[in-house]
Order: sequence, then structure tokens, then C-alpha cells
Amino acid sequence: MRSPILLAVLSLSTAVVAGGIVGTTPYISPVPVPDLTAQIYVESSPRELHVCQVTAMIDRFGELKDVVPTACPDSLQESSVQAVRRWSFHPPVENDMAVDGQYPATFGYISNTVSTPVPRERNIRLVRMEPTARPDWPSPPRTNRAMKTWMEEHWSQSLTCVLDMQLSKRGTPEQVQIIDCPELFGEATLARLERYGMTAFGAEPGDGTVYRMYLNFEL
Repeated sequence: MRSPILLAVLSLSTAVVAGGIVGTTPYISPVPVPDLTAQIYVESSPRELHVCQVTAMIDRFGELKDVVPTACPDSLQESSVQAVRRWSFHPPVENDMAVDGQYPATFGYISNTVSTPVPRERNIRLVRMEPTARPDWPSPPRTNRAMKTWMEEHWSQSLTCVLDMQLSKRGTPEQVQIIDCPELFGEATLARLERYGMTAFGAEPGDGTVYRMYLNFEL
């Protein structure tokens, strides 16, 4: 089974930010784990390097106060900002005194689902992504009368169905395993997936990749 990768290229900035603002450096800095929105965005133009620049605001104690996107596509902001929020920073120092500072970081997202050159700069970090699949339905299954009755009888305002499945070459579910889902809800979900199909990202339909689906139903 092919193991797709989504690459994140991290450019580490120097300790002093342009304009005289005191900078600092992180000592713990995991790269982003792109969410589905970011992955779909990158896969829409797989031959391009998609750049996202954010700036971390650091206080004199080295605590992160905010992360501000400065030049970043909307679809990449959440993954990039959340990654920097997990970083740890050295306190900014100026004239041997701790002061407030900033840290600019640049992420470059690129997919390897097609053959494309990858920049081999010193600070490149690779992020291995799990393949994902998106239902092509116009809307999720509705909570019908029978479902509502079931939920009322079980004193439940909401529930989450969990299913594992592979995709056929047509993009429809196969080899389905119900992890946690009442039969009534599972049947409705699978019927709708069978009708509309799913689109895979980072894998090919029919290649044996297993996808886990979480679907919420509300009373």
C-alpha cells in the first residue's frame, strides 16, 4: 500500500526581526499537522509550494501570547497557527535584559502525490500524513423520525457514529467495519455514501487504505 506524504518546509528565522523588533528562537517546534482543509487546498494544486507566514508574539518570560498570520492562505492558517501554539521559546533578550519579542516562521506545504522537486534547505522537516477521504454528498444524512425516536428512547441528544472502511475504485465504501454506531444510523450513512461516493486525498481508491469516519447526529 502506498504511503503518501504531505511535506511541510519550515524556514527558521534569525534572532532579530527586521525593523529593530527583538526576536527569539524556539527550542521545541513541531511542524504543522495539516488538517483536512489544508490537505484539500494543497492537493488542489499539487505541483506548487504553498507558503504560509505567521508571527509569534513572545513576552519577556518566553511565554507565547499570540500567533498572527502575516501572509498565509486561509486554508493553511489553522494548521500553521495551531502548530506554533505548541512551540516553546527562549525569552527575548536585548542588552542582557529580557524583553517582549517576536518570532516569524514560514511554512511551505507541498504534496508528493505527484513527482515534484522539493527544496532541500537546511531546515526542511517532513510531516507524514494519514490519507483522508471526503464524502461527496451535498449534505450528511438527516436525522429522520425513526432516528429521533431511537435517540429519545435512549435519552440521547446526540451521538457519533464511528466506522472503518476502504474505498472501491468507484469511490464507494467497501470492507466496512462498524466500530460504534447503531444499525439504523449506520445503514443511513452507508446508503448515502454509496449514492454519492467519496474522494480520497493522499491515496488512491481501491488501494486498500482504511479510513475511519466520525459522523455526528443531533436530536
